[in-house]
Amino acid sequence: MRINWKLLKPFSIYFRNIQGLDNIPDGPCLITSNHLSSLDTIMLILAFRRPITYIAQSRLLNDWLHRLIDFHIGQAIPDNHHTISQAVERLRQGYSVGIFPEGDIHPNHRTDRIHTGAYVISQQAQVPIIPVHITGSDAIWPVTFWPLRPWKTKNVDMIIGTPISPLLSDQHYPREFYQQRANELLQHIKQLSRAS
Repeated sequence: MRINWKLLKPFSIYFRNIQGLDNIPDGPCLITSNHLSSLDTIMLILAFRRPITYIAQSRLLNDWLHRLIDFHIGQAIPDNHHTISQAVERLRQGYSVGIFPEGDIHPNHRTDRIHTGAYVISQQAQVPIIPVHITGSDAIWPVTFWPLRPWKTKNVDMIIGTPISPLLSDQHYPREFYQQRANELLQHIKQLSRAS
C-alpha cells in the first residue's frame, strides 16, 4: 500500500505525548479510537508507523480533501454492506485497519453510542483490537471549521491501550453480545483518558 511519509512527517510537530507504543503488535491489527477531528487519521498513522486502511462514510470519499488524504496515506473502505468483508480481507492480507466506533465526528464530543463492527471484524479476521484515546486534535483542526490551525503545535496526546484478543472463531455470538462488547470497548477507550 502506498503512503507518502514526506507529506505526513510535518504533522508530527502536533504530538505532545504518546503513551503505549509497546502495545502496538508487529502484525495486522484493528485500531479503534475516539474521533475528534479529521486530523486523527493522520496522527494514528504517524504513531503506528504503518499504512492504515480506514473505514469511512461514503459521503466523505466524494469530498476532494478526503480523496487527497486517501491518495497519500492509503486506501479507504466505504461504509456500506461490503464494509466488513472488505476490512476482513485487508487484515488477512497483512494490513492494519482503522475504525472510529462512534461513527462520525461529534462537535460536542458526544460518545454515548458505539457501533458493533469492530468486534465483528476482529472476530472474523482473528486479529486483536487496539483501543486508542486521542486528545487535542480538535484544537488544531476543529470539526466546525475548515482551516488547519498550524500554530497549535505540541497539542495532541495519544494513549495506546493493551490489545484486546479476538473471540474464538468457531463460536456463534448473537448481536446483543457484540453490542455489549462494543459498549465495553467504548468504556475502555474513555478509561484510557483517565489513566494519563
